[in-house]
Amino acid sequence: MRLLLVNANTDAAVTRRLAKVARAAASAATRIVPVTAARGVRLIQSARDHEIARRACHEAVAQAEDGCDAVLVAVSLDTAVEELAQRHRKPVIGMTGAALAAARGRGGAVGVITIGETMRSLFLQRFAAERLDPALVHAVELTPAAALQNRDLAAELIAHGVERLAEQGADVAVPVGATVCGLASVVARKAPIPVLESIACGVRLAERLALESANRARC
Repeated sequence: MRLLLVNANTDAAVTRRLAKVARAAASAATRIVPVTAARGVRLIQSARDHEIARRACHEAVAQAEDGCDAVLVAVSLDTAVEELAQRHRKPVIGMTGAALAAARGRGGAVGVITIGETMRSLFLQRFAAERLDPALVHAVELTPAAALQNRDLAAELIAHGVERLAEQGADVAVPVGATVCGLASVVARKAPIPVLESIACGVRLAERLALESANRARC
């Protein structure tokens, strides 16, 4: 199986980090095919950036999807996922939607951590259909760029955020954002509640849907 992993911003370092975590989560039979947007914004930090990334995501998938069995969009806002799913005849998954589904599957209250207040507002708009409790969507005081540059600080702030979520009644936490990819496993070691890695959830869901799609095609 070939899984196309799409980073809709232009930072190749983020793509490499996403691919590393994705490969660790994937089954032995899955090949991760990472692609970075050829143009657009370095990091998505605003509504305008999100719109630019939407176009970049379409271009990246169109250029790299041949031979791939599923597409995983590695963006905190699941940029263009619905549009891509309608256009391409293969499963298209957003890493955040996959993580929220996995969190709900555990039962109990779902808590979310975003990078910065702006991303929190955008997250609540984008995932309004999830009917999450806004009180359990916390923003850490950090920009995506700072989270990428200072991993130790990002992990510390996310850990504090997870503790606050637990105190407020959350049963599971989901840090969202490509720039914090890989930190969930670090935070989870001492966290009072489970902390899910969005990319890992996305890989597992993409694998399952791709297999289901292949089985239907054989019937």
